Amino acid sequence: MKRAKTEITEQNVKTKTKKRVFTTVTSVYMAMTVAFVSVFDVFGAYEFNDEAEKETIQATLVTQRTVSLTIPNSMGSSSVIVGDTESLENLIEGYEVYVDGEPAGIVSVRGKTNLESHFSQLLAEHDTDREAEIYQEVSYKKGLFDAVDVVTSNTILSLYKFEVAEVEEITDREVIPFETVYENSDELYIGKSKVSVAGVNGEKTTVTKVYYLDGKEVSRNTSSSITKKAVNKVVLKGTKEIPPLSSAQIEAVGGVAFPLGDADCYVSSDFGYRSFDDSFHDGIDYAADYGTPVYSAMSGKVIFAGWDNTGYGNYIIIEHADGYKTAYAHLSEIVVSKGDVISAGKCIGAVGSTGYSTGNHLHFSMLLNNQFINPAQFY
Repeated sequence: MKRAKTEITEQNVKTKTKKRVFTTVTSVYMAMTVAFVSVFDVFGAYEFNDEAEKETIQATLVTQRTVSLTIPNSMGSSSVIVGDTESLENLIEGYEVYVDGEPAGIVSVRGKTNLESHFSQLLAEHDTDREAEIYQEVSYKKGLFDAVDVVTSNTILSLYKFEVAEVEEITDREVIPFETVYENSDELYIGKSKVSVAGVNGEKTTVTKVYYLDGKEVSRNTSSSITKKAVNKVVLKGTKEIPPLSSAQIEAVGGVAFPLGDADCYVSSDFGYRSFDDSFHDGIDYAADYGTPVYSAMSGKVIFAGWDNTGYGNYIIIEHADGYKTAYAHLSEIVVSKGDVISAGKCIGAVGSTGYSTGNHLHFSMLLNNQFINPAQFY
């Protein structure tokens, strides 16, 4: 069977020519693909520009330069590289350097090592107990770069004054003393006390952060907090009324009640002139335990009950019949008021050491017609 003869026309010639050109271009493209595949893998995608007279392959490099591979349309020509060219042999591995987020330049691998060595040396020169770092934020981005774009590490160091930032933390602890609070208790007699809650000191912590730049202080920040809360000491004070002295107790001392009743006590300083300080002592000092009840020596009316600024501290004066008065000084507390009418042997306060006093005692004075007399004549 004979194949029909194909008519040769101008259109057929053009079609064959295009096919042959396409075949040639394809062969050249495959050859270039083998040579440049690694480059295109690194530098990104490539695209075809299908034009009637030529085929062009373009790729954008990391250096922002464009390589154009142009294939002429003539059948017998080989592929050549024209336009803005760059030899791949000039590309080297390196790092883009950023200082505080801004590009500072491109350095080689060795240049990056030199920069890091320089920073380590700066930190070593500030070898203190403070936490230190390079003040500027330095970061790197690895890539392939044209050798002509690479600068030395010294170039970057000359553009920036790299400084060392240090932080010193100072901690101070301050004791917060507990407070003493008093609560009344009707289970304890007047003049008696009892600790119900032991006090515990608290603690306040103050942290100061001092910031330095190249060894010079630039700022500081202080913050305080209570790291341990104080616990108040609670003391119970008796409010239970002390029974008065019995008539038998009063009669046992000649009808004038002894102001400390049956409590243990002793005379620590007598009535009259004292040689050790060349002074006149207008009463008798009876040393006794703190809180020991104090009783009225005779029936009478309270004419003073409160604080005395001359040195007696908590002080009571009672006016009696026949021109007598009795006075009670240095009390820890007072349980009568001015104007109260009381009987002999009634509790009026408790032993203490208020005012000018060197220890717990009762300073007891008696007056007749406003003249001090020796209380010992009654006991």
